Amino acid sequence: MKYTFANCKDDIAKRWAAMRITRAAESDAAARKILKGRKQYEAVESATGVPWQWIGLSHLREANCDFRGVLHNGEKIIGTGKKTTLIPAGRGPFKDWHSAAIDAIKIKGLEKIKDWSIEQQLYQLERFNGFGYRGKGVPSAYIWSGTDQYVRGKYIRDKVWSATAVDKQLGCAPVLKRLMQMTGPRKTVRETVKESPSLRMMFNALLAGITAAVLSVIQWVGEWAGWLVSLLPLAAEDVSSAVGSLRSMGEYVDVDIPIKILLGVAVTCIILVFRRQLEAKRSEA
Repeated sequence: MKYTFANCKDDIAKRWAAMRITRAAESDAAARKILKGRKQYEAVESATGVPWQWIGLSHLREANCDFRGVLHNGEKIIGTGKKTTLIPAGRGPFKDWHSAAIDAIKIKGLEKIKDWSIEQQLYQLERFNGFGYRGKGVPSAYIWSGTDQYVRGKYIRDKVWSATAVDKQLGCAPVLKRLMQMTGPRKTVRETVKESPSLRMMFNALLAGITAAVLSVIQWVGEWAGWLVSLLPLAAEDVSSAVGSLRSMGEYVDVDIPIKILLGVAVTCIILVFRRQLEAKRSEA
């Protein structure tokens, strides 16, 4: 059977929509590793039109993002004067990773593709690796390892299949998902909470807690404010007495008392009254 994009895209779209990442921490680390090489991948994108994410994902699978390894199959032959010995054999030699990546892309004719939807990216990644998994009726580990779409089955060597082997490498799909989340537009708090039932419950509980705390503070402030207001007559009496005494003293010695001094005496009296009453309130408690 010929596995064309037309007869594979619906299956890919369905798996992508249903996919749950099972190795989240590893997927995050892999995505960050690709982001470190983003400039090199973008340079190849400029030369070929192939998205930098796609280039980074294939380089991750083939060479763990090691720029000594060619995009074709991961062999570390850059700058060595050697040619590839694995499939595709006989490519090179390459003086730099950039030229090797362009060669790998052109072998598959990827530079001619204009539509680079998610389905197209995953299809071309699977095609880049080969459709052997489809022939076995198993989702490609190259794409889906690290998600609930893949369980077991692996080509342990070129053309050697094991139905029980499990691919320990991450597939491209979970890393692509995390790359999109890391580099896409930031969602607002409202959008994030709206999309997640668990976050919505947590947010509602937090909001209820904050509301209860604010109401408690308002009630506490109200009680203390009422008590402080009740002290104003006492404070007024002390202030009037102190200021009156100070003025009488000034008149007696024929000295004008500055308004700043009178205000200072008034404030001091108020503080002393409040402090005295507060200590009495505490002793009662």
